Amino acid sequence: MPPRTFTPTERKIIQCLLVDASLDSNALHDKIGAHISTIQKALKDLKESDSIRDELRVQSTALTGYRKFFIEVKTAPPSSRSDEQEESDGRRVYQRTICDQIRASFHKKQFQFLYLHAMHIVMGGRADIIIEVYARHEHMELLSQFVIEYVRRLKGVRETHTAWALFSESTE
Repeated sequence: MPPRTFTPTERKIIQCLLVDASLDSNALHDKIGAHISTIQKALKDLKESDSIRDELRVQSTALTGYRKFFIEVKTAPPSSRSDEQEESDGRRVYQRTICDQIRASFHKKQFQFLYLHAMHIVMGGRADIIIEVYARHEHMELLSQFVIEYVRRLKGVRETHTAWALFSESTE
């Protein structure tokens, strides 16, 4: 199946959401100037094509007292040939599966004090997936447990590295 082509309005919406995923229809209208009904239809089409998803996202400004952690995940394809297939944008199917499993783990009670901010499937560097997580200093042990007992045990994960931000500055 050929890659989906986006309308000009859909492209503008995606560009805005990449900067701030919390924008609603009204905020997108203010940013790109398209009519609200056009934006709502484009959002509906993007969701139906799985180009964007509705997800609970915690705003970083609401997380005073939390530290931002980066979990770098190096992956390797499992032995199954179907897992090695590429999606239209170059991501590997097994990497998407790993991200879906990690996202689902944040709903488990044992990890309730960790807040998933974002996940990125990347090229270059030492990681294939970068996970951004917020946690309080007193929950660092929980973060360690999450990485060691959950992430590292996922099929396709070869190694992990964790770092935390000493300073973060928004470009907005």
